[in-house]
Amino acid sequence: MTHSRKQVFFRAMIFCALVAMLISLALLALPGPATAQGRGTIAWKQTGGPSGGGVGMIVVDPTNPAVVYASAEVGLFKSADAGASWRPIGQSLPPATNVQRLVIDPTTNPAILYVGASSGIYRSADGGITWSAMNRGLLNLTIYALVAESSPAGVTALYAGTAGCLFKSTDGGASWTSASQGLLDAEVNALTLDPLSSPTGERRLYAGVKGKIYRSTDAGAFWQPISKQLPASTTIQPTCALA
Repeated sequence: MTHSRKQVFFRAMIFCALVAMLISLALLALPGPATAQGRGTIAWKQTGGPSGGGVGMIVVDPTNPAVVYASAEVGLFKSADAGASWRPIGQSLPPATNVQRLVIDPTTNPAILYVGASSGIYRSADGGITWSAMNRGLLNLTIYALVAESSPAGVTALYAGTAGCLFKSTDGGASWTSASQGLLDAEVNALTLDPLSSPTGERRLYAGVKGKIYRSTDAGAFWQPISKQLPASTTIQPTCALA
């Protein structure tokens, strides 16, 4: 190969390398795959709290998305700026209270909160500043699951799953009665309410216990198993759901 041919060859190699590099840079600059909201790749960032132990539940105020509540192993926290900063709000709860579930009142005022904890159910009417025990009628105070339902009468109905029974309140938590007819397993680990009514107008309520899922279409008066295919050793745990 002559000297001139070598120069042409090396120039062609350099040109191809530059083209390949430019193509790679262009591909890297392309946006990621679109999400259901039509945006590019979602980026995550740490909010700065709450910290210290695992976070068990996060609830967003449906009327103000900047207000967020979080239960953690070290307590209960609230953010008023979409997670940029957090402050503890469980100081008036009994010491060493482990909050398992938190729900916002869907009927009257989003500042009314209910928590299910290791020592019962508590209610706050001021966005978590103060709390009052709401345990009259509860035969077991270890709360694993808690859901709230609005009613046409303007009174919040609550359902609480415990280690020994499922309970219902029709007066905003002031009193509780058993709602376990048809439930053959006492420990209710998960509860969820179908956000849509059935074709006949009922609200479907689902309860998860060890190895089974039950459904009620009559506001918890009676439960029927609907999970015959699940293995007997299956433990139903709460998961993300739309409400």
